[in-house]
Amino acid sequence: MPNGQYYVDLKAENLPNSTIFDAIRYYFENGTLVKIEAGQYFRTQTGKLDGVRTIINIYELNTDPDSKYFKLPAGLKDVTKRETDKK
Repeated sequence: MPNGQYYVDLKAENLPNSTIFDAIRYYFENGTLVKIEAGQYFRTQTGKLDGVRTIINIYELNTDPDSKYFKLPAGLKDVTKRETDKK
């Protein structure tokens, strides 16, 4: 790719029968991660091809993130952990 850009592909193996393709692609520019693309394509029960494609553009990658990004906004409850795991 031009201007020092390149990408790395990762593709899933041992997919369920209905899944045709499941992969993620990481784009780099001069060694910095700048975009992530993920795609999954499958056959529906009627045999129709369907899928989902997600693109995430990364504008800043910081090794010292603001701590506010690790806290839920007021009024939201974390339901992803068991009560014994919360501290």
